[in-house]
Amino acid sequence: MLDGKTVEVFARHRRGDPEAPLSDDDIDDKFEELAAPVMGLQGASTLLAKLWFMEELQTSDVRLADLLPPGLKRNLYHRQ
Repeated sequence: MLDGKTVEVFARHRRGDPEAPLSDDDIDDKFEELAAPVMGLQGASTLLAKLWFMEELQTSDVRLADLLPPGLKRNLYHRQ
């Protein structure tokens, strides 16, 4: 606080714990915040949309390499 006082609040459960779950919107925001710097906002949004329907997708519907920006694409099966 501006006057130098501190305030403490006890939270029995942290947000995201089973007792205080995140909302779907919170999950979307967190995913995009963490994934967008790596794969770009468009790639993160595309992957997120597919992940929400994962049970209905075929394995070939989610190719992570196709969502990465060109500079990050690499052959994941042959490491040097």
